[in-house]
Amino acid sequence: MNILPPKPIDAPAEENQATIQRARTGRGRAALDALQGLFRLDRKPLVPPDVDPDVLDLPATARLAESLRYNAASLEYSISPCGLLRAFMKMLLRVTLLAGLALCFAWLLTLPANLLAAAVASMAVSLHIATSNSLAATLDVVKIGAIGVGGLLLAKFFLRILL
Repeated sequence: MNILPPKPIDAPAEENQATIQRARTGRGRAALDALQGLFRLDRKPLVPPDVDPDVLDLPATARLAESLRYNAASLEYSISPCGLLRAFMKMLLRVTLLAGLALCFAWLLTLPANLLAAAVASMAVSLHIATSNSLAATLDVVKIGAIGVGGLLLAKFFLRILL
C-alpha cells in the first residue's frame, strides 16, 4: 500500500493556519455578534423630565395624559437616570420576541406531525370500530346458525318420538 506524501503548498504552513483560523472565526464571529447584539444594553443617559409649558391650555384628557407621562418619566428618571432600566427593558423585549418567534416556528414545525398523529389515531379508532362490528356480525351469524341447527335437531328429535 503506497501512501503518497501531500503535495507541497506554495504558501508556508503558518499562513495557511492563519487563513483557516480567520475563516473559522469569521463564521463563529457572526453568530457571536448576533448573540451579543441580542443581549446588548444601549445605555443612554435620560433627559430630566419636564412638564409641557402649554399644559394649562390643553383639554382635560390631554392634561391627564401629560400628567401620567410626566409621572412615569420622573419615576423612571428617579430609578435609573443613566438609562440602564430602559436599556434592560429593551433587551428583555428583544429576548422575549426572539423566544416567541422560536416558539411559533417550533409550533409550525410540529403542526404537521400533530395533524398526522391525530389522523392516525382517528383511523385507528375507525379501524377498531369496524373490526369490532364485523366480529359482532360474524358472531350474530354463528348464533343464528346455531339456533337454526338446534331447531332442526329438535324438530328431528320430536319427529322420531312422535312417529
